[in-house]
Amino acid sequence: DYKDVSNLIEEAIRSDGVEDLFVSSRKVGGGVDLLSPEYIAKIAAIPRPNTKIKILERLLRQEIGKYEKINKIKAKSFTERLNTLIDKNNNARNGEHTNDILNEIFDQLTSLIEDFKSDKNSSEEMGMSIEQKAFYDILHYVAEKNQFEYPHEKLLFLSKKIKHIVEENSSYVDWDNREDIKSQLKRDLMILLVDNGYPPEFSEDVFVEVFEQAENFKRYAEA
Repeated sequence: DYKDVSNLIEEAIRSDGVEDLFVSSRKVGGGVDLLSPEYIAKIAAIPRPNTKIKILERLLRQEIGKYEKINKIKAKSFTERLNTLIDKNNNARNGEHTNDILNEIFDQLTSLIEDFKSDKNSSEEMGMSIEQKAFYDILHYVAEKNQFEYPHEKLLFLSKKIKHIVEENSSYVDWDNREDIKSQLKRDLMILLVDNGYPPEFSEDVFVEVFEQAENFKRYAEA
């Protein structure tokens, strides 16, 4: 029974003395600092491998959920990688050498956390805000998906211009419920992209995911 298993997991978390970490983090606000090496070390010291994995899964989903409000495409990528590891965990629990496999999965989850941290911090290295990088990432992803090349420097330029256009068009009250403003935003973005040769051959389908990230950005900014 799923509910019974869930209750057992929660009891294991409490009995291993880590539930108080979740409680204390909620009291001070801001959530658990998933990216703290000290916190990961505390989780790593828990003796039961499956408990450690469930805790990391819980924390990762929390942090990825926050990141999705900023960067939809990268959050989706990290969610897919997390789901793959959790599926591997579920399949391994009843096999041979279970603890060895679970410890390996835990190590892979900690590596995923490091990748997640690096991705969030990479905007500073690129000389842009985390919101601008979200536009860079969606432009880069769409170019790869549609198999056309586009220079890195021009992606940097477009990502900053898109952020400016979105802020300009969505400065109106209740913009998200006004189709005229949303249509104007789409037109302005399409003109910017086409004028800069993105994509090299016109395809309206290319713009859909860029528009979705643009609307997602403003909702996050308002929140």
